Amino acid sequence: FPSNTFPAHYSMATGLYPDHHGIVHNRFYHPLLDRRYRMRDSVSRTDPVFYNGEPLWLTAEKQGVTSATLFWVGSDVNDAEKRASYWETYNYHATFSDRINTVMGWLSLPDSLRPRLIMWYMHEPDAIAHKTGPGSAATDSMVMHLDSMLSTFSHKLNQLPFAQDINLVVTSDHGMTEVDPEKVIYLYDHLDTTLTKAIEGHNPCYLIQAREGYKDSVYQSLRNIKHASVWKSSQIPEEHHYGNHPATLDITLLAHPPYTITRGRQQIASKGAHGYSNQLKDMHAIFYAIGPHFKNNYLAEPLELVDLYPLISTILSLTPAENHGDPQRFLPLLK
Repeated sequence: FPSNTFPAHYSMATGLYPDHHGIVHNRFYHPLLDRRYRMRDSVSRTDPVFYNGEPLWLTAEKQGVTSATLFWVGSDVNDAEKRASYWETYNYHATFSDRINTVMGWLSLPDSLRPRLIMWYMHEPDAIAHKTGPGSAATDSMVMHLDSMLSTFSHKLNQLPFAQDINLVVTSDHGMTEVDPEKVIYLYDHLDTTLTKAIEGHNPCYLIQAREGYKDSVYQSLRNIKHASVWKSSQIPEEHHYGNHPATLDITLLAHPPYTITRGRQQIASKGAHGYSNQLKDMHAIFYAIGPHFKNNYLAEPLELVDLYPLISTILSLTPAENHGDPQRFLPLLK
């Protein structure tokens, strides 16, 4: 939680909850730094000051395992010592075929140069599901297209002379749920903005900092909102692992689907959304894995995103940095 792209990707990379790795939302204000982080702002997005913890590619590199990242959150920061041997600046317009070819190029390098860890990202079906809804025909077509791309990628992998040594994991940063464009919470109808210092985040989760002496007043005004939860940051339910980092500010406001939240009176154009409670199954992600380290035909109990870091560390015989993964969840997957 929140079940959004940037917090989730960096939790997968570090094995830490957002409260600890620092990327607490796709957009947030850090009061101790007096700076704002924006996922579409290349300056803040690539500034290492916002990123805590040790991502998997850095753990690997420190222990002599050559790594590569293609468009993973936090992998292109402006600090060469925190990047993989091979990396690229995020390019939304890079085609999925080009991304496959980049990964295959790395895997075709001579043994002494070839990365043993590759982490890469494709932005669908997230984009189309936001626009048309997760149950739409357009999303279904995109999923089938991605399935064909995975087939192409798997075929290319199987042509490599060391194909039998490759472990392949296919997963996601979050799920998606249907939202109702008619069921909108207008935040500014309930909030006197003169009592606030910062309003951060976006639908369906907002982080609010009150002006000195007005925290209780702001909290009480938001408690009256139906179809949403509001918490003082120190009182967020334990299962969210959230609210202790300074950037979570004073108050967290979270809509309940199919409701959405906007600041003013603008409408929500999308028909699908995520960022809701991690207890909702619609927010959960897929996990498929195949390779010499994984059991065959094994149906696993649910994992958490934070389990991926220690899981891959185990496969690569790395000593992991401190993380929140649980061996009781991820070790049963392995032979």
